[in-house]
Amino acid sequence: MKKWLRRASMVAAFSIALGGGTVASQMSPSAAEASLSSFNCVISVEHPHASHHVSGTINVQGRVDCGQTMESIYIRLYLHKQGGGDWAGTPNSLNNVSYLKANAATSCSVGSGQYWGEARVTAVPPAGWSPRSASGSANGFVLPLACGDALTSGDDPDGLGSNVVLGTIRFEPSEME
Repeated sequence: MKKWLRRASMVAAFSIALGGGTVASQMSPSAAEASLSSFNCVISVEHPHASHHVSGTINVQGRVDCGQTMESIYIRLYLHKQGGGDWAGTPNSLNNVSYLKANAATSCSVGSGQYWGEARVTAVPPAGWSPRSASGSANGFVLPLACGDALTSGDDPDGLGSNVVLGTIRFEPSEME
């Protein structure tokens, strides 16, 4: 039985015995206890594209969003080209954050081709969650890309939006006694 249910039962019984308050409002878990439902860290990878910020580069961005503060999050993004070519972005790792971004890029001089991004993530939740640490990865869509080609710039070729959710890491409350 979940800890908050036991507490809610005790609070309700105590409240009834003392004749105070309404049982329904006191049976709801506290904000801290209510937050002990399962949650996912969502991994997303944008479409690779000819950079709008750094001229002459092809890049891809990725993100992990856990929705609540984690002990630590690590993300590394890779840009891949079909038929050869892999470029690792700088790893990004922070403590006490709920989300993290990363980027991987290469020069347009590597030529046009089929590109995709890959995000690799490790997340460590706060105490009280299981598993104690978990890893996941997500591969973005393979898209034709050439610098300067409006048709294959990767802006939104499939009409799904540039940031497509591709993976999750799930955390469950640890059993409490």
